[in-house]
Amino acid sequence: MTGLSGPARVYIGAVGAVGAAGLVFAFTHRVDWAMVAPLAVLVVAADAAPAVALKRGAGGVSLSVAFPIRMAAVVLTGPWGAVIASAASLFAYVPGGRTPVKRVFNVGQYMIAVGLAGLVYNGLGAETGPLNGGNFASALFPFAVAALVYCLVNVALVSIVLALTSPIRPSELWREALRPLAPTYLGYGPVGMVIAVLWDEVGVLAAVLALGPIFIARWASTQLVAERQMHDGALRTFARAVEAKDLYTRGHSERVSKLSSLMGSELGMGEDRVALLRYAGLLHDIGKIRVPTHILQKAGPLTRDEFAAIQLHPVYGQAMMRDVAFLDDVLPGILHHHERMDGAGYPMGLAARDIPEFARIIAVADALDSMTSTRSYRSASSVVDAMAEIRRSAGPQFDPAMVAVLEAVVEQHGWQPHHMRAAPATVEGVLSTFDHDDPRRPLPGGDDEQSGDAREPDPR
Repeated sequence: MTGLSGPARVYIGAVGAVGAAGLVFAFTHRVDWAMVAPLAVLVVAADAAPAVALKRGAGGVSLSVAFPIRMAAVVLTGPWGAVIASAASLFAYVPGGRTPVKRVFNVGQYMIAVGLAGLVYNGLGAETGPLNGGNFASALFPFAVAALVYCLVNVALVSIVLALTSPIRPSELWREALRPLAPTYLGYGPVGMVIAVLWDEVGVLAAVLALGPIFIARWASTQLVAERQMHDGALRTFARAVEAKDLYTRGHSERVSKLSSLMGSELGMGEDRVALLRYAGLLHDIGKIRVPTHILQKAGPLTRDEFAAIQLHPVYGQAMMRDVAFLDDVLPGILHHHERMDGAGYPMGLAARDIPEFARIIAVADALDSMTSTRSYRSASSVVDAMAEIRRSAGPQFDPAMVAVLEAVVEQHGWQPHHMRAAPATVEGVLSTFDHDDPRRPLPGGDDEQSGDAREPDPR
C-alpha cells in the first residue's frame, strides 16, 4: 500500500477484511457445489477478459463482464454460494497485471455487494435455484431489487476508494467515472437472469450463450479504444509540430484541448462529441505550420501583409485536415475559432449563432490559456484577471453563454497559470510581442499599428 494515504489504507483493508469475513461465514453454510464450482470458473474467466474503461481519465472505472455471472450465482446458489463464486476473482489473470492492493479491494467489494444482493433476493421471497416457468415471474421483482442493491453497493464502495486515492472532485467523479456505469448495469443485469433460466437446460453453456454477444461487443469496444488512442497520438504529433515553430505556445494546444473538453462535458455533450471537441482544441492552430516561421517569431509589429498571412492559419488548418474522415465534425472549430460575436472576426466574419458551437467554445478556452501563460513580452496573468478580461469581452467578442460555462469549469476544476522560466532563443531574436489569442493585444495592421478596438486579439 505504498503511496496510499492513511485513510485509504484503512478503508481498503477494511473492505478486504469484511469480504474475507463474509467468505469464512459463507463456508459455514451448505451450498450446491455442483453449481458453485462452474460459476467460480466462469467468474475467473470473465474477470480475465479485457475490461474496457467506461470513461477515460476519471479513475479508470470499468465494469467486469463477471457482473451477470455473479447475479446468476445469486439466483442459482443463494448469497453464500455467490460470495464463494465471487471470491474466485482473486485468482483471475488480468492482462497488464493488477496490484495486490487493487486485487484485494476488488474481490472484497465484489463479495460484499453480491452477498448483500443475495440476502435481499431471498429476503423478498425468491427461492434459490434455477428459474423455470413456475418461479420465473415471482423472481422478477426480487432479482431487479437485488441487482439494484449490488449496483448501489458496488458504486458506493468504489466511489469512496476513488475519493481517497485520487484528486478527482466528487461531482467530477460521479459525472466522469460513475454515471456512465448506469446504462451498462442496466444492460448486463438481465443477462444474469437469462443465465439462471437457461442453466437448468444446458448448464454451464448458459453462460456461453448469454455472454457471447457481450464478449463480442467488448472486443469491438477494445478495438474502438485502440483506434481512438491511435488517433490521439497522431493528432498530438501534429500539434507538437506547430509548437516546434512557435515555441511560446508549447503545450498550448493540449491545454486548450483539455479545457474545451471540460466545457463540452459541462454543456452535457455525449462522450463521442466531447472527443471530437477535444480533437478540435488540439488542432485549432494546426494551420500555423503553413505560416512562415519568421512571421510567427517576428520581434516587432506585423505589417499589413504579415497580418493577412497570420489570418489565414484557420483556413490552412481546415484545408490540411479536411481529408481526414473522422475529423469532419472538427473542421468548423478549426476554421472559425477566431470569429467574433459582433462579426468582426476572421476568416469569414461570422456573427452570433452562425459561429459553430465548437468554435465558440475554443475561442474562450484559447483566450484563457493565452492570458494565463508566460509570453516573451509579459508574465502570465492570474486566473482572476484573465477571467475578468474574458467577461468584459463577452458579447462583442465571446459568446456570453460560453463565458458562463468557462467560469463554471474553472470554478469546479481549477486552472493554473502556465509559467515559462525564460524566453527560448530563436534565429530571429526574441519571440513576437503579439499573441493572437490574447484579447488585450491590439490589432497590428500596416507599417505601424492598425487603429481599432483595443481588445481585438492579434491574429496569432
